[in-house]
Amino acid sequence: VETGPRNYKYDRTSYNTTVGMKGDFEAGGRDWNWDVFFQYQRAKTDEDIAGQLSQLRLSLGSDVTVDPAAPGGVRCTNEFVGCVPVNFLGIDSVTPEAAAFISPNHGVTNVLERQVYGGFISGELFEMPAGPLALGVGFEQRDDKYDFRPDTAAQGGEFGDPQPPITASIDLTEFFAEARVPLVSGASFAEYLGLEVAARSSDYNTIGRVTTWKAGVEWAPTDWLRLRGAFNQAIRSPNLDELFSTVAIGFSAGDDPCDQDLMPTDAQKALCVTQGISAAEIDTYDQINVGFGVRSGGNDALEEEEADTWTIGAVIQPPFAEGLAITIDYYSIEISNAINQLSAQQVVDNCFRPDNLDNASDTCQAINRFPNGQIDFVDARSLNVASVTATGVDLQVDYALDLGNRLDFLGAASMDFQFLASWAGENETIAEPGQPGLDCLGFFGGSCSGFNVFMQPESKYIFNWSYMTGALSSRFQWRHIPSMKLFPTANNAVTSFSATNYLDLNFDYTFGERYTLFLGIDNITDEEPPVVGFSLAGDANVDISLFDTLGRRYFGGVRIRL
Repeated sequence: VETGPRNYKYDRTSYNTTVGMKGDFEAGGRDWNWDVFFQYQRAKTDEDIAGQLSQLRLSLGSDVTVDPAAPGGVRCTNEFVGCVPVNFLGIDSVTPEAAAFISPNHGVTNVLERQVYGGFISGELFEMPAGPLALGVGFEQRDDKYDFRPDTAAQGGEFGDPQPPITASIDLTEFFAEARVPLVSGASFAEYLGLEVAARSSDYNTIGRVTTWKAGVEWAPTDWLRLRGAFNQAIRSPNLDELFSTVAIGFSAGDDPCDQDLMPTDAQKALCVTQGISAAEIDTYDQINVGFGVRSGGNDALEEEEADTWTIGAVIQPPFAEGLAITIDYYSIEISNAINQLSAQQVVDNCFRPDNLDNASDTCQAINRFPNGQIDFVDARSLNVASVTATGVDLQVDYALDLGNRLDFLGAASMDFQFLASWAGENETIAEPGQPGLDCLGFFGGSCSGFNVFMQPESKYIFNWSYMTGALSSRFQWRHIPSMKLFPTANNAVTSFSATNYLDLNFDYTFGERYTLFLGIDNITDEEPPVVGFSLAGDANVDISLFDTLGRRYFGGVRIRL
């Protein structure tokens, strides 16, 4: 308490530069387009941390001896780094000087650099009975570099596990091609029928060479209705953070299934004893802390994720409603070898599932206990877990209205309306092959949210209204996040929270061809995020991936085109 709360201050500086050229040329009597580009990005984050206890200084300050120069006083046995004696016995016994000594500021610096260059050529290769065969080919080279620079105190492990400096990189070279093949055009049963195919060869310095591809079909029985479907075999390479982030031990709230209050079964008790809890105490075993240590960080042995994706959908432009376009798509995604950093509670819960209970399993081996049986820490580093299955429906409705001379305050006026909706039918994660799946849609708590595990609502809605007149444009946006409830097996004082709505408004005004003035306000009604607590949402006590934590805010500026 005497050292005050922990404070984290972040100073971020980022640069983003993109240059490119494009043009066209003629070959084989046909026109072709080309495009080349180069992009450089650099982001530097300086983090200053205050209020965290230094284990080294705590040891030095606790090791005292009588000070002959001050009768009745004490001094540090080793006066290294300006040691100040620390007395922990009694209320207010830790002096401000001692508190400052044992909780010095320290910091780390993160630098991420990316260089990307590539090129693309597209055109019509030759004519087919139903139209031209369109082809595009290209390449891309990407180099990502990450530097992690902790100060000497962090490197020495004063505040936990030692944090060594890290320099890591991912290099990627890709070649790709895609084609659009018309099969039928202007027939009685098909205004258009065609195929789309694509392939990509990617060579990573981390996972080696992989190949992905896509095949799709598009059928327009009339000029106002298009039906489409596609199959896509894709991969996702582990990123820099998943591969190389510092391995460290933190703390997470959580429940030990061996605790007598959770009423473990006899089989679960037997596993508890195997892990180190005394057989004589298992029936009265109580978890002492509100959680346990968590070892988290990167894993350079990760492999790529593999995904099979099916989509089917339609684009509808009703002839009776000019300007109206409706797009609806169903998707089904199956990911194998999926990368996931499980929460500590997920690891523990998976180990103690009634159909697991095998101390040799990966999740059980990740639980490390003290000699007295209490959980010391859980190894929750990134892993290639078994699988993820996701299904859902996406809807987009656009309506463009030309106002002509109506509401034309600064010139010709128009309005655009857009409604976006996403409904998730399933999002099941299986932590290990053969284990039951966990579907957290619409739930929080337990294994469904917490440190580095974010909530998944069953649906999301966005409505955009835009008004343009002359050089002035404005946009109003409504965002809706539905209510969620506590996972059935989780325990917490917060059992649900209601839906959240955000309203945003912004304006743009263009001067000439180069200058644009922009103004806006986000979260107009100053909606506060639902606070669910540390154990259900991590350090922020709210889910930062879903909710606005900043409140109402204003912004403005000028954009200049060079």
